[in-house]
Amino acid sequence: MLARLAAARTQAPKDWTREWRPPQPPVPTPATSAEGIDVESFKLPRDAGTGRWSDAQCAHWIGVRAGRELESALKQRVSLSRGRLAQGQLLGAVHEMKQRGMDVSTQTYNKVLEVLSWTGNMKASADLLEAMEAGGVPRDNGTYAGLIHACIHGHAATSDGYLAAFLHAMRRDKVLPEDWIWLALLKYYTRHGSAGQAREIWEAMGAKGIRRGPSAWTQWIRAQEDVSAAAHVFLECLAEHKPNAFCFQAIFHAAAKNGEHGAAQRVFAAMAKGEWYAVVTDLARPHAGRAAAEAWERGPDPDADRYRGYLIERPRVVWYAYIKVFSEAGLVRQTEKAVAAMQAAGHRPDHLTYCLHVEALAVAARRRPAAAWSDKAQLVMLQARGDGILSCRRLYHSAMAVHAAVGDTAAADALRTEAASYGVVESNLFLALYREAYSTAGRPAPADAAAPRQAQSRSRVLSAHDSAR
Repeated sequence: MLARLAAARTQAPKDWTREWRPPQPPVPTPATSAEGIDVESFKLPRDAGTGRWSDAQCAHWIGVRAGRELESALKQRVSLSRGRLAQGQLLGAVHEMKQRGMDVSTQTYNKVLEVLSWTGNMKASADLLEAMEAGGVPRDNGTYAGLIHACIHGHAATSDGYLAAFLHAMRRDKVLPEDWIWLALLKYYTRHGSAGQAREIWEAMGAKGIRRGPSAWTQWIRAQEDVSAAAHVFLECLAEHKPNAFCFQAIFHAAAKNGEHGAAQRVFAAMAKGEWYAVVTDLARPHAGRAAAEAWERGPDPDADRYRGYLIERPRVVWYAYIKVFSEAGLVRQTEKAVAAMQAAGHRPDHLTYCLHVEALAVAARRRPAAAWSDKAQLVMLQARGDGILSCRRLYHSAMAVHAAVGDTAAADALRTEAASYGVVESNLFLALYREAYSTAGRPAPADAAAPRQAQSRSRVLSAHDSAR
């Protein structure tokens, strides 16, 4: 196995950029960067601003052409450099509209904010809000929905400050929140672990008569502290909505908080057999009140016959949440079994599958340091490269965490070099883990470990981003 790993390191990186190309714009052949990305593809068409293209048409073009390309790229977790490049070009399209003397409307800004929210770029979103205020462009619910979603996907350490600023601006603009703003706030507090504040939002939605649809119930299930409470809320949801896969995904997220992998296995197996109602009911008993428990004891539950044999589809998101239950607990064998079952069900491994696998190795390596974890992490990284996953920063962070825990400096050096070759921008966390690998081994870290290396594509990315701004 080690010989195979050594041979793989000596191979030249494969050019995987050909697999992702935005569609050609309605202008002559655009210039193409060395990365194989059409750098002109997000430029406005030449008809824009000449009387033949209105602001509404430009907003539609930005949303459909640039927006969908960036959204697709982020969903597939392409490299950070490509995400920055596409983001910079999108902001450049708005700047070009201003240069052509066009009035950039609320609709156009909302399209851009919707796309930026996928990147979690709260700073760029705040800059756009300031530009709207400076230009006298009205803000509406769509504007603030994009800003709040940027906080949802942004860094947790700074998101609270940005969210407070956005909500203050919303009150200043006297924008009355609609249903989707309440849902965005519920999602934010659920994702960032503020169970008390999530409860306040949920109760406020009920008091104000805000519609609590399946998406809101899913977030409320996910906000629960344990699987018993999540199962109880799930049964309450059944009184208003039909069950769906996302509700079960939320149950698995709740199970992952306390490592309740036994309960997760029972629910997951019952989903495919149509026996999930009995399992969920049994899990909810410890959390249910005395009246509910007595009702269950007095006679058969009428909903039991209703949902008997009711099969629930298990899409990728459910598999991810299920695997995460074992990954966060450091149960490597169970994680590998779940990944294998996912492949057997017809789902090809992707970036998130490999991230969860390596993260399970990282947790296990922290608990029981052994060189075998580092070897296994290198093998998983080799498999990921074989599937075309080359520049996922989260995957590199997880692999470096494994090497740091066991003090494998040779593997850490090789991983750092490989990350730079594939255009992965080094973060402070990545470098801290790299230095920790040397500290664990009792050796001084290299001199260049104090500052991030520049990835091969970093200068091109930053120049494109700066020119767009």
